[in-house]
Amino acid sequence: MARVLPFQERQDDPAETPTTDLVLQTRPAEFSLLQLVDVQAALNQSHAELVSTTWIRSAVLRSMQNKRFRVQARSLSGGDPNSVFIVILDENGEPTDVVDDWREGNTTAAWSPPATPSAKQVEVLSWTTKMGCPSFSLPAGPIETGGSCPGAKGGQSIVPLSNLQAGQRAVTAVTGEPVRLYQAICQFCYAEGGQYATGGVQVAQVLRYIWTRDAASDVKRTATGVAFGPKARAWIEAMVYAIDNADFLLDGGKVAKLEYPPERPRPGSRKKQRFFRWHDSGDIFSEAHLAMIKEVCNRLPDITFWAPTRCWATTWGVAAVNEINGPAEQSNLVIRPSSFHVNEGPPSREKLGIGWAEGSTSYALAQKLWAQESSGLLQIGSRKRVVKVKERDTNTGRMKTVEKAVSLPSPLAPWAKKLGYDWDCQTYAVDDEKHTCRHALSPELDSDGKNIVGCRACWIRPGQRINYTLH
Repeated sequence: MARVLPFQERQDDPAETPTTDLVLQTRPAEFSLLQLVDVQAALNQSHAELVSTTWIRSAVLRSMQNKRFRVQARSLSGGDPNSVFIVILDENGEPTDVVDDWREGNTTAAWSPPATPSAKQVEVLSWTTKMGCPSFSLPAGPIETGGSCPGAKGGQSIVPLSNLQAGQRAVTAVTGEPVRLYQAICQFCYAEGGQYATGGVQVAQVLRYIWTRDAASDVKRTATGVAFGPKARAWIEAMVYAIDNADFLLDGGKVAKLEYPPERPRPGSRKKQRFFRWHDSGDIFSEAHLAMIKEVCNRLPDITFWAPTRCWATTWGVAAVNEINGPAEQSNLVIRPSSFHVNEGPPSREKLGIGWAEGSTSYALAQKLWAQESSGLLQIGSRKRVVKVKERDTNTGRMKTVEKAVSLPSPLAPWAKKLGYDWDCQTYAVDDEKHTCRHALSPELDSDGKNIVGCRACWIRPGQRINYTLH
């Protein structure tokens, strides 16, 4: 679900004892623990990234003031009949630029302009490279900063203090533990940095969010459940059409430069199943939003949907999921509670209730890279099986950096149970260009007892806790 961004390396004096911002200390026969050598430096860096993304997003929002939109199948050119687009309109109802052209001195972010300032539409669905399936992406971050993640309110340093404290109280009410901001996963959110923070991505996410929030405002609670008004029904119909007609690459294929193998039939079936991810960025932001999502899932019973979420860290989230999605065993919507802290488990399904699946964790074990020495420092951030290790030169007595090959332990090594999960996502245990679920080992076994390649555990194993190792 979410990862913590690697911190920048520092150039150390080789005569000094080596330190890195984020390291793994490895010990034989023990599991490794996250050690933040310089907590304040890590918080400073993450705070700056969050501020930058928020500025870009606010500039995008300003550029969209007083504009209207419509949602339609097919692009403006008449192509892509199986896709759904949000088209921006001017005051006369004619298609206009999605954002003002920053080169003309208007209000978009000059330091991160949209890739195509003259675009007049954005597509409703995304393709998530790692997942190898279609997804729906909203802006990440707390509601207070223009994001769609209400559960992040207690876990980001840019939230105003009174709101931050209220968010932290909501977390503690469920976990019984205080929030540690330096360890909060939301503070280092992958979806508020890198490519996600660029103007082009923010434009698309903000437009989807505006549309979705407008639709959710048209959902009313009744004595028997919820009632969908015209705007909400239009959102549901558009999403059903977009998802049902999306290309899931069941027989494999290429997206950009990455070649995907065919989707593997699941045990006991000859048919290749379709999988969809809600919110590779963003989250369930209200009960009304959840009700619309659930209605889409009900309309597409042959598709399995997965939604990782921290909406449990709100005053309404736990009860809403139980009421709207429960019992989970009868639902094709797998709602997994995400842990709030690195190196900490999520709230259990037993604690949360019938609408929830088991949750996900994020432990600092890199890609299960396991040094063979009894001591040493292994830096997080490498995506290769050859990693940089600092050790003392026996001739000079100084510390030096050397490259060493390390082994990948079993994804279900005995110490995994101690950390509180049942399966460790193997996506980042494969070659750099193949970090996808379809290339990763699955918990399913073949006739020889070996793990099968092609994993969909997040979707099809709601009773198992999944770990997404820091990378």
